[in-house]
Amino acid sequence: MTNKQNIFNVIEKEIGVLKALHSKITPEMLSFSPYEGMRTTEEILQYLTWVSSATLSFFLLEDKSKADDVFTNAYENSKSATYENFKQRMGAELIKMKELFEQFTEEDLLTREVLLPWQQPMILGQALMETIIKWLSGYKMQLFIYMKQNGIKLDTGDCWIYTEK
Repeated sequence: MTNKQNIFNVIEKEIGVLKALHSKITPEMLSFSPYEGMRTTEEILQYLTWVSSATLSFFLLEDKSKADDVFTNAYENSKSATYENFKQRMGAELIKMKELFEQFTEEDLLTREVLLPWQQPMILGQALMETIIKWLSGYKMQLFIYMKQNGIKLDTGDCWIYTEK
């Protein structure tokens, strides 16, 4: 198995775990935020429906002047993500990621320099881990904690192991 496939597999599993967690979220939790200024459950769900593909699209852009369009369009589109269509939207996100992964090679992971959204240069493989993998994992954990704070019975496997079947 290639490094490229390994990275994609991690993304796919994170999305599977997120979909499984979503099935335990109650609609009443959507407006929950532990503190003012923190994202609500709904805002986290919406963010997750676009951040991976928009970031990888940004990395692969030949014309960086279009970067704002990539992120703005993805963010605007995320506003139509709902509790009811989250799993469908995450499925679409995974399909977009698969299509984007087809646009670079195994060698690109090791040699292609990209700019992170905050303009730091980095090799593509590391950039995928520093952004997409960390964001999927971090926001998944935030959802997990929000759910626990709202009395939803979960165990460690719900955050790291169990995926939607």
